[in-house]
Amino acid sequence: MAKTAILIDDDRDDLQFLEEAIKKIDNSVKCIPYLYCDEALSQISTATTAPPNYIFIDMNMPRLDGQQCLKELRKNPTFNQATITILSTFMPPVVAEKLKENGADFTFQKPNKFDEYQYILENIIQ
Repeated sequence: MAKTAILIDDDRDDLQFLEEAIKKIDNSVKCIPYLYCDEALSQISTATTAPPNYIFIDMNMPRLDGQQCLKELRKNPTFNQATITILSTFMPPVVAEKLKENGADFTFQKPNKFDEYQYILENIIQ
């Protein structure tokens, strides 16, 4: 069965970069991008398809930030098996630890180089 990844980031370039890195690791992963957490929550909470395997959320988002989105996802048992990753341009260790306490499986600071991005994602997807 094909794996699915939900990608949530208000920056279209970052969404594309993330999707390209995932596809480079595993081309069979179906990536579904969203610009806002509230839109993603609305769509995936009511979907009749299987829940996603992976959810990647940018931390600093308008309307509903990554931490609030994480809390909403973890309230819903549908997403208990999903691997949820929070990423940000800046990720201090204290923030990363708080996110993990709230249910994030992984956190990372967005790297500037594609190969670094790919290396981080390989550890999450493989």
